[in-house]
Amino acid sequence: PEEEEEEEAVAEDAADGEEPKPKVETRRFATLRVFVDKGEHLVVKDWSVMKSRRSSDPYVVVDVGGKVAGKTKVKSRTLAPEWGETFEAEVPEEALAETAVELRIWDKDVVGSDAMGVVQLSGRDFGASGEALWRDVEATDDCKDASGRLRIGAFLGPFVDRPINEKPQKKSWFGSKKKKKAPPQKKKKKAPPPTKKPATTPPAPAPAVVEMPETLPPIDVPAPRTYRSREGLSAAYFEARRRVRKTGALAWRSESLEPGELLALTAAASAIVLERPYKQKDVLDACAAVSAPGPPPSLTTSRKALAIARKDEARLPGVVLSGVPDDELDETAGARLGALISTGAAGALRFHSVPISWVCGRALALGLVAEGAEDALTDLVLDRCALGPGAVSSLLEAVMLRTTHRGRQGLMRLSLDGNALTCPTVVGQLGALIGGPAAPATLSLVSCRLPPVAAHVLAKGIDAQTALVPPRPPATLRVV
Repeated sequence: PEEEEEEEAVAEDAADGEEPKPKVETRRFATLRVFVDKGEHLVVKDWSVMKSRRSSDPYVVVDVGGKVAGKTKVKSRTLAPEWGETFEAEVPEEALAETAVELRIWDKDVVGSDAMGVVQLSGRDFGASGEALWRDVEATDDCKDASGRLRIGAFLGPFVDRPINEKPQKKSWFGSKKKKKAPPQKKKKKAPPPTKKPATTPPAPAPAVVEMPETLPPIDVPAPRTYRSREGLSAAYFEARRRVRKTGALAWRSESLEPGELLALTAAASAIVLERPYKQKDVLDACAAVSAPGPPPSLTTSRKALAIARKDEARLPGVVLSGVPDDELDETAGARLGALISTGAAGALRFHSVPISWVCGRALALGLVAEGAEDALTDLVLDRCALGPGAVSSLLEAVMLRTTHRGRQGLMRLSLDGNALTCPTVVGQLGALIGGPAAPATLSLVSCRLPPVAAHVLAKGIDAQTALVPPRPPATLRVV
C-alpha cells in the first residue's frame, strides 16, 4: 500500500507539471539505553601502607558497537561507587543481535588512568524493561587482578527511521539565502609568450675567505633555574606532600628534598620509604628527621596550608629501605637505625634487598638491646638481605635478649625471607626463639635455605612454646 501511494503521488506531480520528488530511502534504528547503577568490591589501584587507605578513583566508559557512547563521573577514593547514569546510542535494527556493549572500568590518576576490568554484554542481554542486574567484572590484558561486580542494565527504546541517501545541507555563516550562480564565460585563448633571448649573466665573484680565530671566546651558559614557592619550597616538596596526604607514605630519593622539607614531611608520614638511588648519607638524614622533635617553625607558621599532621598519632612511623644502595651501609648506619628503636622514634624497620654486612648487623643488634624505656618495636623485616651467619646470629640474640633481659614485648612480625640460614648455630637460635618468651607473633622463613635438621629443631621449639607458663597465644610460622 505504501508503494502504491508513492506511485500515485508521483503521477499527480507529473499531471500538475511539477518534477517528481526523488524517493527517500530510510533505515530503521533502535534506541539502546545502557544504565550504569553502581559497583562493589572493585580492585585496589591506589596502594597505601595502611590497609584502610587503599582505594581507587573509578569511572566507567560505555562502548556500544565499537563507538564510545559516554562515560560516568569519577568517584574519588571508593571501591563501591554509585553512579546512577544512563547513556543512549542508536543501533541498526538488522545489526542489533550482533552488537556488543563493553563497560570498561578505569582508575583516574593525576596523569592517565589505570584499567580495572571490563563487563561485556551481548544482544541477548538487551531487555524491554529497565531492570538492572549484578554482573561480575572480567580481567583484561591491562588488569589481570580485576575483581568485584557492577549493577547495570541494557534495554531497548523506541525505533526510529533515518534517511540514508539525503545529503545534509551546509549552513552558511552569513545567512540561508542562496547566491545566484553567474553564467559561465567563454575562456579566451592566451597568446603565445614572446620568445626572449637568453641574457648573459656575469660570472659570480669568488666568496671571500673569512679567517677564524684560533681560540673562541667562552660562551656563558645559564644554569638551570629551580622553581620555588614564596616560602622557598621546591616542587618536589609539594609532590611528596600530596602523596603523604593520600597514602601516608613518604617515598623519596637521594638529594630530592632539602633537610627542612624532609623534617616537615617526616612529621606527618606514617612510613618513610627510601627508594633507589640512595646513599648512606640519605639513611642518616632519614634517621635524623625521624628522631627530630618536630618540623621547623618556618614550615608550620608561615602558611596554614603547609602544616600537615599524622592522622594516627599513637602509631610510630616505620622506616623502609628498598633496593641496593650506591655505597655499603657501615657501622654508623646500623647504630643510627638501632637508636631509632631504643629511643622509641620508630615502630618498624623493613629492609628489602638491602645487603647488610656483619658490622652493620652487629651495630643494629646493639641498638635493639640498648637501655631505653621508649622501645616499641613491632616489626623487623630483613628480606633478601644476604645476611651472613654472624649478622643473623647477632640479630636473633638481640631479639631474645630485649625480651628476657629488658622486659620488652615480643615482636609482632619477624621476617627473614630469602636468606641462607644453613649455620647450625643459627638454626638452634631459631628453635630457642620459637620456644621461648620472645617468640614473635609471626615468624616468616619463606624461600630460606635451611639444613635438613631444621625441621626437627623448629618442631621441637613449637612443642616447647605450648608448655610455657603462663601460656601464650600460638605463634604463626611461615616456611615455604
